[in-house]
Amino acid sequence: MPGAGLERLDHRRRRWLGIQPFGAGFVGAHARIPKNMMRYAAMRFGVYSFLGGAVGGLFLAKAWQYQPTSSQDWSGWAQAVAAAAAFGGTIWVATRDLRERRSSGHASARLTAVGLHYRMINVVATLEAVQGALREGTVVELDPGRYAYIATELEHLTISSREEQLALLPLFETLALALGVAGDQATSVIDTMRVCAATQNVPSYDKIKAARVSKTAIDKAVELTMFVRDELLDISIRESRYMRDAMQKRKPAVSSADPGPSSTPAS
Repeated sequence: MPGAGLERLDHRRRRWLGIQPFGAGFVGAHARIPKNMMRYAAMRFGVYSFLGGAVGGLFLAKAWQYQPTSSQDWSGWAQAVAAAAAFGGTIWVATRDLRERRSSGHASARLTAVGLHYRMINVVATLEAVQGALREGTVVELDPGRYAYIATELEHLTISSREEQLALLPLFETLALALGVAGDQATSVIDTMRVCAATQNVPSYDKIKAARVSKTAIDKAVELTMFVRDELLDISIRESRYMRDAMQKRKPAVSSADPGPSSTPAS
């Protein structure tokens, strides 16, 4: 359900804001999340396959040893086989639906990742411009117009929507969480900059202090969006190669018996 996905995303984003480090530690600790998820899924599939094979083998062994002699025995044996077949069919249908949903989710994640790549280039450029303005504000008090400029730039900036973050979750959970944290960091600066722009009686020291706190948040947002931008570039390259190879495979092969247009000049 979408609500459950949003709740899980918000919970993990709050954990990151509270206890997880950023920078090299962030990349090193969380770049392994998709691999760990795939390893866990493969291990779970192996366990389920082993259990299913063991139960099925035991049933077949018992069915082979048991030899019905009367009509009642044959009826009971047929009912047992039908029940086992129905149970196996139910499991197959359920896993088929799960596979179809997972395949659809993976396709949506790849499409969303490719579409976000070019936006991340503009997002990083905007955040770096805001970062430069705040760097100046950590030393001296800025003009009210500069504070208003920072707030306006961040208000008009869309890093990612909740729907896009949810679409990325099946394959790129690290990127979804990084985008959510970056958006929270950028949004937290807007109100502070509005107060600094609208208030004339705030001491310069308080405005400089507010700029320092805001710059720390923007620094984290820049770092996260740069990480996402680079990862999305790699994903886009891989998807482009995949599409190119798929299109080449779909091209009709030229028959070796067909020599093609003759290059011999006419006499």
